[in-house]
Amino acid sequence: MLEDLLTDFSLSGAGEAISGTIQNRVVRSDLDGTLIFTWRILPDAGTGDVLAFRLTDFGGFTLDADWRIDGLGTVAPTTARYLDVANGSVNFLFDLHEVPVAASSNFFYLNTNATHYAMTGSFDLLCAESGCLSPSYQTFAPTAVPAPATLWLLGSGLAGIVTVAKRRKNKNADRG
Repeated sequence: MLEDLLTDFSLSGAGEAISGTIQNRVVRSDLDGTLIFTWRILPDAGTGDVLAFRLTDFGGFTLDADWRIDGLGTVAPTTARYLDVANGSVNFLFDLHEVPVAASSNFFYLNTNATHYAMTGSFDLLCAESGCLSPSYQTFAPTAVPAPATLWLLGSGLAGIVTVAKRRKNKNADRG
């Protein structure tokens, strides 16, 4: 496991108010070294149920959405739906069994062809009855491999800093 992050969430609407934590993990595949992004919903207070978990900013990568029914959690999504392939928007729907307070979802995931990641994605949640929507929260998402020119520029900058530091050190030594 590369990352394991907990993010607090809250959402409310007509007669519903839910808060809790989202567990977000990034795992490197033992098979091919690509990244798997996973989430788990852990509602802990309020009234109502979580109906959907919506992701964006996963565009440009191969995405295989699924969920686990073994291990942690009690409620699995029933559907994973791609809404906008170009932007990489995916909805995990809990339309047969919503995620109630004091329960938790199974881990659901996106298996990707990415090898790098950053905190560049976002997610939100929907309530079951009133259709209320949470604010948008940041999550880990795949990123492109840094271009060689960017790495060369970074290396050149670091070399320049080292050179200036050595010159200053030599100047100070000559004065002493």
